[in-house]
Amino acid sequence: MNKKLLFALAASLTIFAACEGTEPDPQPVVDPVVIQTLILNNGSSGANNSSIARLVSTDGVLHLEPDIYSLANGEGLGDLAQDLIHYGSSLYVTVTGSSKIEKLDLDGKVVKSLSITNDGIPSQPRFLAAQGEYVYFSAYDGYLHCVDTLNMSESKVAVGSPYLEAICIKDDKIFVNVSRSSEYVYDNKVAVVSTMENGFELLHTVEGVLNPYMTCFALDDAVYVVGCGDYYENPDQKLYKIDPDTYELTEICDATYATPLISGKIAVVYNYYYDPDGARNFIYDPASGTETSFDASFTYAYNLCSDPEQASFFVAFDCDYTASTHDAMFFSADGELLFTADTGGMYPSKFVLF
Repeated sequence: MNKKLLFALAASLTIFAACEGTEPDPQPVVDPVVIQTLILNNGSSGANNSSIARLVSTDGVLHLEPDIYSLANGEGLGDLAQDLIHYGSSLYVTVTGSSKIEKLDLDGKVVKSLSITNDGIPSQPRFLAAQGEYVYFSAYDGYLHCVDTLNMSESKVAVGSPYLEAICIKDDKIFVNVSRSSEYVYDNKVAVVSTMENGFELLHTVEGVLNPYMTCFALDDAVYVVGCGDYYENPDQKLYKIDPDTYELTEICDATYATPLISGKIAVVYNYYYDPDGARNFIYDPASGTETSFDASFTYAYNLCSDPEQASFFVAFDCDYTASTHDAMFFSADGELLFTADTGGMYPSKFVLF
């Protein structure tokens, strides 16, 4: 199955009728096209209601399984799940409030669960990335952690500030967003750490991105991060580009969330609370520097997510704070809304396609 054709789901929802009085041509019998998307729901802080939903499309007919983790394990995922990746034949999930990382099979069954602490204090693991035999994750303990996927042994390296957020891997370097130096003081750094095969040590710190948070990705020859500002004296939210060799930092455009696309472009949502008149959604082309608007009627955009190696679409998560479940909005790489699906949980932030 070519996963790059998920956008055909929208077209498959249209029923074409044969003209009256005309016998339809016989159609060959084909196997149904089944596409599975997992969606991670963060849940509400302290409510212990994180979940992994499975959205199944069979020839364009959507079916939601709202909590495959509970179904597979007989208990809930935990409090404030943060990130989910599909790597090799397994899933890996971090749960911040429950301070654990788990390796799951593709049906959500726990293979191995690690409680992550530092001197007996919960480390609160955050974002994931993987390369080679290793899965890396940030945490609120000032360390970038590494887990060997073969035996689930753990290593870690100090980054210098306690509040580490989104990470990505470019070649043999791991880029780590450092959002805060303390609970109420925002930081302006992106740390650079070598991969385990190259020593797993702090190499460099890029300064100039205030409060980098949920966005950190590699695209072509650069790394991109979003600085969320301090929400007060320096509120600007911007997309930045980092040269992975020279560490040169370049400001690109306004952005609250951004995600890479298979086309080599970047989907961007800018919906900053303090700049309502400037809110916009657009596709940014790094090659030309141009922006092409796309239409999205968000209640409140919570995050953007994509799988640029496999899918020609991206997902925006829309959260109505008065609702008990929230939505995932699927867009083509050109920004056309394909369909909206209930995620079965609250504050969805990540999807995995397979």
